[in-house]
Amino acid sequence: MPCHISATSFPIAFLVNFLLFLTQYYCVFLEATTILANSSTLVDGSFNATCIEEERNALLEFKHGLGDPLSVLDSWVGKDCCKWDGIVCNNRTGNVIKLLLSDKQISGTISVSIGSLSHLETFDLYNNSISGPFPTSIGNLSHLQTLYLSFNSISGQIPMSIGSLSHLETLDLSWNSISGPLPTSIGNLSHLQTLDLSNNSISGPLPTSIGNLSHLQTLVLSGNSISVKRNASSPGQ
Repeated sequence: MPCHISATSFPIAFLVNFLLFLTQYYCVFLEATTILANSSTLVDGSFNATCIEEERNALLEFKHGLGDPLSVLDSWVGKDCCKWDGIVCNNRTGNVIKLLLSDKQISGTISVSIGSLSHLETFDLYNNSISGPFPTSIGNLSHLQTLYLSFNSISGQIPMSIGSLSHLETLDLSWNSISGPLPTSIGNLSHLQTLDLSNNSISGPLPTSIGNLSHLQTLVLSGNSISVKRNASSPGQ
């Protein structure tokens, strides 16, 4: 015999509570799917921050002091410097992390504004016609890991501020016109693995602080007038 259940068997209060119960779980499910979607966006790299204005202005000032016969820097217009040729940004923060302009026939000097790119990790101007001295502001590049300035015409002394580049792993200043003694602060580059200063006009003694470079694997000093101080022989030897 069929079983008939009247509507009065299910109180209205029960139905309301049941619907509220389902609503709570639906909200939790919706939040979870939103979090997963955002996580996927970060992992696949589709999240792209735009250029930071202070760093954009620093790059424009740097550009202002350069000659560019190949018009490589013509793309350096507009607000988003992360889209400019030779510029790589962190896609989450928008900070400039790489400046890559090797082999571009660029001339001129390195502007002091370069020190405003405090998150820069790679600075590559290899094989250009860069001249003039190092700006002391280069010591502000506290995240710098690689500095390639070889095959240019950089002159003057290496500034003491170079010792502030505590994350630097590769320093290649070969084939320039750098003169004067090496700064003792070079011994502060505790992560340095490669140091190439060959074919410059560097003179004076090799700082004893160079012995602090416990990770150094390659040291090239040929083509300079650097002297190495030897320990005096102990009595009886």
